[in-house]
Amino acid sequence: MCVISLVDIGGESCEPVAGFATDVLICAVADLTTIIDPPAFDAAGDPDTKATIVGPHIAAATKGFTKIITVVETSTIKSTFIGGTGGQIFQNEAQITIAGSSAKLLGFLRMAKNMTFIAMLEEFGSGNLRQMGSKRMPARFTGLDAAIEAASEGRNNVVLTITDKQKWPAPIYTGDVPMKPEA
Repeated sequence: MCVISLVDIGGESCEPVAGFATDVLICAVADLTTIIDPPAFDAAGDPDTKATIVGPHIAAATKGFTKIITVVETSTIKSTFIGGTGGQIFQNEAQITIAGSSAKLLGFLRMAKNMTFIAMLEEFGSGNLRQMGSKRMPARFTGLDAAIEAASEGRNNVVLTITDKQKWPAPIYTGDVPMKPEA
């Protein structure tokens, strides 16, 4: 019988804080020369090492992660088992909301609709960066819901769904994030 002490599971606080910061970082897999994954399940180490990526990812020259600014308190990540008994993996899904309908946003959506990428979302409470996508199973945009409602106080935003399938729930990334140089 396995006994797990609940005292050791919670984290820094007995009052877990949910939510994500407003910045979501994405980088096309083709723009990264090195992508680090969590260690193999059979590798030595504590359980927390199985859900941690000790980076850094390395970007090609003039490439790197791009910042997408989302609407406060709209981003979520959900990890779900998929697959049959004995062959289950995790499907990680994030929804992010981006305000407005600028030409820059619409152009980005056109460019990114079939892109495979790595995405990073920062947990509000802990500051942990949660990664979606890996070198073998990148993340993709699997849903887009853009609307400009008729009422002036109505919705003018884009809700994007990011999805990946992995052997792990969206892991914690601890390396430096190579940002795209400013033009």
